Amino acid sequence: MKKQRLIFVALIITITLFSFTEKDVEPLKGSRIISENTYMDVAEVSNLNWREYMSWTAKQFGNTSTQYLATLPDTTVWEGKKWEPIKEFYLRNSEYENYPVVGISHSQAVAYCTWRADRINEVLKLQNKKSTSTFSCRLPSKDEWEKLANNELIPFGTFQSEFHNLQNVTEDGVVHEQNLMAPVKSFTPTLNGYYNLIGNVAEMVMEKGIAKGGSWNHTNIDVTVDKDNQYEGPTKWWGFRCVLVKK
Repeated sequence: MKKQRLIFVALIITITLFSFTEKDVEPLKGSRIISENTYMDVAEVSNLNWREYMSWTAKQFGNTSTQYLATLPDTTVWEGKKWEPIKEFYLRNSEYENYPVVGISHSQAVAYCTWRADRINEVLKLQNKKSTSTFSCRLPSKDEWEKLANNELIPFGTFQSEFHNLQNVTEDGVVHEQNLMAPVKSFTPTLNGYYNLIGNVAEMVMEKGIAKGGSWNHTNIDVTVDKDNQYEGPTKWWGFRCVLVKK
């Protein structure tokens, strides 16, 4: 009986390790190539992605540490009677785990990118100690994002409702508002699998103070690939996606 228990425990450990490596050893699984050795995520960073970052930081440094507190989004972006029901639930409720993370600063997004690259390289080293490949992670540059969006959105022509989340202004001038952003993999993706390049949440780029693509809080007539959405601090309408570079 004892031998059987030992075999069972060993099997569970083997399955757990296999699942972890199978999941984490493929850093480019959710990305597509945009230039040599450079890949952009097909979707925006989600609340679930961000909570993994927060959880890792809490375990490493403690949930009262400066490092952990620096990962917390600014929930005051949801101030106002209309948003009170969502303010305390948006980040942590499982209903919203696949929605884009918002309420973060440019420096927080940059820190997340650094953390993500460190975890990828850590796992790759564990899996193959002889491997010389490493990854860096960063925000896309403004030019990089615009070039990708222009290439990806050409087949769609104008921004039609089946592949974006924007307020719509009809011909009679009436604004049909969106109530909230959608999950990061909503609407029809582009031919290469990118979701929500236009709409949902505007996306921070490397150049601080600029977000691209418009958001659920923008109207369709105010959004073009070339337009820069200016910001000063965290808001409820912009997030980001990452670029991975293989070295």
